Amino acid sequence: MSPAYILKRFLLIGYTLFVVSLIVFAITQILPADAAVMMLGENATPDALAALIKAAPLRLDAPMPIARAISTAGGIVSDEVDAGFMLKRLPGVFAAGEMLDWEAPTGGYLLQASFATGTAAAAGIDAWLARG
Repeated sequence: MSPAYILKRFLLIGYTLFVVSLIVFAITQILPADAAVMMLGENATPDALAALIKAAPLRLDAPMPIARAISTAGGIVSDEVDAGFMLKRLPGVFAAGEMLDWEAPTGGYLLQASFATGTAAAAGIDAWLARG
């Protein structure tokens, strides 16, 4: 491949990205994107937004079968993270919740484990940042 061909391809990529960016920008300016603003108006207060969220209907018909209530297997094995849930191979990158490899029934167990590992990872991040 000649340098002229490569340059031509890069210029075409740049032109394509520019055109796509213009189209996306135009669409985001034309279409309403925030349903809460549409429902509450431009000068909505945080209290009005909270009331709107709390009033959202949530209909539960029936529980799902147990086969659907099991966390998916796979993820980062425990040997690959330290006590602060930082990846040993990527210092400064932390993992929690379902990013980790473990299986458990969903609901309270899965949520509790996700919250607990998230809290532990946050403490790990804090300790890592304090080390500087």
